[in-house]
Amino acid sequence: MAKSHGKKTYLKIGTVVVSGQSNSVSVDGAVAADDATPFGVEDEEFLAGLGSGAISAAGFIESSNAATLEGLKGTITTYEYGPAGNTTGSMKKSGNCLVTACNYSATPTAAAAFTITATRSGAETVGTY
Repeated sequence: MAKSHGKKTYLKIGTVVVSGQSNSVSVDGAVAADDATPFGVEDEEFLAGLGSGAISAAGFIESSNAATLEGLKGTITTYEYGPAGNTTGSMKKSGNCLVTACNYSATPTAAAAFTITATRSGAETVGTY
């Protein structure tokens, strides 16, 4: 498998290509480990439970996208993630997410910044572009 540089990362939330204004992107997935340990055994036993995921991005406020990102808060929308970019043959993760926060910060010595966080809603599809 070919290696890829992080500079190619692609993240689209709703209609906004968030990676174009981000310098940090994270798309995480997990499966709950549900306790299935019966009485009388010496070690815990587990079953695979429900899947879950979290999406976050941080970067710099781009005025053309700020209102759109703010409008996504509290809504379920689509996401599309390509850790190696969105060129043909690259890995693609996609699905729906609930946008839970859109935060902004600024200091007098740095570019105005934003963070957006979301929780995956439903199944995630893994494929290629």
